[in-house]
Amino acid sequence: MTDDTYLSKQNSDQEKYWNSEAGKNWVNFQDGLDHLLEAVNARLMQSANIKPGENVLDIGCGTGATTSILASFVGPNGHVVGLDIS
Repeated sequence: MTDDTYLSKQNSDQEKYWNSEAGKNWVNFQDGLDHLLEAVNARLMQSANIKPGENVLDIGCGTGATTSILASFVGPNGHVVGLDIS
């Protein structure tokens, strides 16, 4: 199997997984998961050291909690894009 074929299969598997019950459950339990991850997100933001006016790409943003936090850091002169497979 080539690297490209392997990556394509992995992407396909992830797409199927997150568009199944797993993705629905993430949305259904969004509030609880956001609360559970608050400490992790706080540490992440501290480590990232995001500044006002920066442009940020949030890959794997789930339901957007981290994207919203990032937007508060970059302010009105910055820009945040959140991407997620589901």
